[in-house]
Amino acid sequence: MPNSQTFRPGEAVAIITRGLETAPLPLLRRLLCAAVGHPPVIEYCFGQHTCARCTAIVGDSLAGADRLTGKAIIGHHCEDCDAVILGLTEEQRLLTPVTEAEAETARQDRLTYEGRD
Repeated sequence: MPNSQTFRPGEAVAIITRGLETAPLPLLRRLLCAAVGHPPVIEYCFGQHTCARCTAIVGDSLAGADRLTGKAIIGHHCEDCDAVILGLTEEQRLLTPVTEAEAETARQDRLTYEGRD
């Protein structure tokens, strides 16, 4: 397997996807985040932001050090979170809890928000 500096766009995802049948899922999630970066989808608990894919701590807002701008919190359907979910690429959604149903809820919420204006 080539090192991360020789990956062509999309190649890291293809290699990891082929390994889905043999490698443990937590390992694949960590590898994907290492290869392509953490997605802008987080889980939030007591001020700590964790990657929704690999569960690594990616931020902390206890003292206001990390704002949630540009990030979506799993299960939080505010206008900002829905906008982020709708803008996710397939690569960013891979191995995250953002399902088609979650994206559809975001689309329906977006229609509701637009109807209010």
